[in-house]
Amino acid sequence: MRDELDIDELLARAADAPCMAARELKEYLEDVRTAVQWMNETEPDRKSRRYEAWCDCHEDLEDLEEDLNDLLDSQTGEGTKDE
Repeated sequence: MRDELDIDELLARAADAPCMAARELKEYLEDVRTAVQWMNETEPDRKSRRYEAWCDCHEDLEDLEEDLNDLLDSQTGEGTKDE
């Protein structure tokens, strides 16, 4: 991501995704993937109070990643799913 990791902002931008050009959509998808990777690296202990909130947020980001990839694929025919 370009500056600071702001997961709330990433999730809020989802409403604008259908109106994004392919280039902007690819950048957004890359930002979401970076956030998912960061979350994977900072997973809290499963016994902690933060874990449930972390899981919900992580799932939201993964769902967004899939939605963006599908949208990009429908626009360009060249989805960028990780193999």
